[in-house]
Amino acid sequence: QMRVELFAKDSASLISSSRFLYKCGARSVNLPNKARDSPPIPALQALSAALTPAELREVVPHYSLKFNSERSPAAALARFEEFLELAKSRYGVRQCLLVSGSGTRAFDTVACLRAMRDGPNRPEIGVAFNPFFEALADREAERARLRQKLATGRVHAIWLQIGSDLKLLAEGLAFLDDVSHDRGRLRVYGSIFVPSKR
Repeated sequence: QMRVELFAKDSASLISSSRFLYKCGARSVNLPNKARDSPPIPALQALSAALTPAELREVVPHYSLKFNSERSPAAALARFEEFLELAKSRYGVRQCLLVSGSGTRAFDTVACLRAMRDGPNRPEIGVAFNPFFEALADREAERARLRQKLATGRVHAIWLQIGSDLKLLAEGLAFLDDVSHDRGRLRVYGSIFVPSKR
């Protein structure tokens, strides 16, 4: 199945781009959360005017803790949990991608997953994993963080960072195979870069 990560400057371009991509064979889209002024719920609302309910369920919104930060971890957690419940109850979203965002912060993906409370009617959560760090120490730190995320029991999918080093990719996939034996079967998503005129 072809899944496309959809970047759009406003709701109108989001709708027109999604319609075009589905006509070209896309079966689902991801919605990046790259700025504070582009939260995922309004994007889902815009797409609900263009997609069928079945198509909307397969949309994967990204949720960046960097761009949805609050003054306290408790408030940031409440905001994320509210997003989960709205995404599922209003738009039928089946899964989302939770990311910390660039830089370091106290309330990151690991902290958020650990702090989450059980709740019904929520999308499954995926997390990012980058197997392409050149330095061994960085790769080991990334693997340790993924183990921490998986240890919360709340992760259902792994989204791989884009990269071109096939040796590091093979090593990363072997690592994911090992941890999946410990944690149960995980969905793993890879990606390719498709250049555009811009």
